[in-house]
Amino acid sequence: MVEICDRGQQFGQLINTQELSETQERIMCGGQQTSLSRRHLVDLHPALTAALRYLASAEPHPAITCEWTS
Repeated sequence: MVEICDRGQQFGQLINTQELSETQERIMCGGQQTSLSRRHLVDLHPALTAALRYLASAEPHPAITCEWTS
């Protein structure tokens, strides 16, 4: 799971475009069991790509799909 926040206080959560299911999975996040839909669980490569781009430019990677909320 990867979430980014822009300066406008919008939150972007990466979407697994190969798995758009709302089926819930339990993961360990911050030391607590958390339920997330499978579409919010991404592989390591897109997670690192998104994180490195965002750290370098404060912009989301154009090839990565995010779901934005404010």
